Amino acid sequence: MRDVYFEENETRFSLNGNAEENYDTRSSEGGSLVTVFGLGRESASKPGVLAVAALLVLGFFLGLYSGRWMGPMQGSGADLNASEMEEAVRSAMLKIGTFDRSTALGKALAGLDAENVKGAARGMRTRSEYLDPIDLQLFLSAWTRFDPAAAMYEADSWPSKTGREIGLRIVMREWAASGRVIEAGSYYESIDNLAAKSIVAGPLIRGWALSGDIEGALMRVRLLWEQGEPVNTVDGFVRGALSSVGPTELIERVLALDPNHGGEFERRLMRLSFKLGARENPRAAAVAYVRLENDPPPEWLKGVLQKITGPWAESEPATAIEWLLERVDTPERNLALKETMRIWAVRDFDDAWNWWRAQDQRRDLAVEEGGGLLRTILLPPLLRRMARVRPVEASEWVEEVEQSVAREALILRIAYFWAYRDRLQAERWIEGLGLSESLSENAAEAIARGSEDRKATKASEGPA
Repeated sequence: MRDVYFEENETRFSLNGNAEENYDTRSSEGGSLVTVFGLGRESASKPGVLAVAALLVLGFFLGLYSGRWMGPMQGSGADLNASEMEEAVRSAMLKIGTFDRSTALGKALAGLDAENVKGAARGMRTRSEYLDPIDLQLFLSAWTRFDPAAAMYEADSWPSKTGREIGLRIVMREWAASGRVIEAGSYYESIDNLAAKSIVAGPLIRGWALSGDIEGALMRVRLLWEQGEPVNTVDGFVRGALSSVGPTELIERVLALDPNHGGEFERRLMRLSFKLGARENPRAAAVAYVRLENDPPPEWLKGVLQKITGPWAESEPATAIEWLLERVDTPERNLALKETMRIWAVRDFDDAWNWWRAQDQRRDLAVEEGGGLLRTILLPPLLRRMARVRPVEASEWVEEVEQSVAREALILRIAYFWAYRDRLQAERWIEGLGLSESLSENAAEAIARGSEDRKATKASEGPA
């Protein structure tokens, strides 16, 4: 990844809106932490720097009070001075493979502390133009453990906009996730620049939820929403809570907010919880959906069905279809049925076909005059797959599709794949259907394409 780290001679964008020309982070050995990361004594007198220094002091005492402050990890990088840490990090950064580099870097950074962090920062510049986000996260996460405000200030000093934003998000998320939510929240409130503030709003809430304080995170994200903060705070809450308490508890907590009678905040939370929670537990999402469903379903739930059944189709397609068959008959429900059957047919056609045959033989699911749901909605995606793998058998079923547009499309598909195997038999089948002139011409073209594609495949394979 280019231009993520430590570029020279560019304008520095400050978290508090200040700009400094020709900001060079590559300072000489020695001096205070502020000096090493690019600010001399003149810069240190600026209000923004004083504010950061005050936050550093505040963070220290808040950390002591909360009992959450964590010192350096024990590991192979423990007890290294700045020069030794620089060499250990530099050596790790020169490794080419991501796994080898990350493993070596993690070992070195296990002993990161206030005394050697300057050396680590210099070592990280070894591959500044090709810095991997994984390396970036390892470094900043290790630093955040013992001095998050300084890590935040360092990330804010990077001239590269991409690198700066990645770094700020990492530090804020890790800061809050460590349980020091008071510190992280106070730092967030101290940011004057609205654009910069919006960068870290979502990570603050995500980290807060990751810390396990779901109720506190929910209260804070609601406050931010009411203040007009970026909507990515809702996304941050949901993603953090999913990792912290899992989809079932998250969905129950959001459901308790009564989205049907709430506002856009509650509804956005619920929609996002359905979307992301269903990826891990579609059954829990389905249960919650039923509790919100009316006849007709509320407008704000539009689009949710496929968010639930999409992941479900990958693991329990029959259960997903049977659940959909019990939902209110809407175009969205029918589209979800088609897509679920399509996924199933691609993944395991025989299983899907056997299920459909059993259902077709034992129950009547008519939803419209002259046709049943199994045949009007679920049969076409099955036959679409069958046309590819068993075109002769598909030709025996295509007349059961009553919707003319779907049936004609299937005829052309069957003609193509049958001709790919046996052009003569495909032509005889088409001749016996008594199709309209235009459809017969389209079928002839499909047969010709299938036959030519077969010849091209054989030619590419060469002699047997």
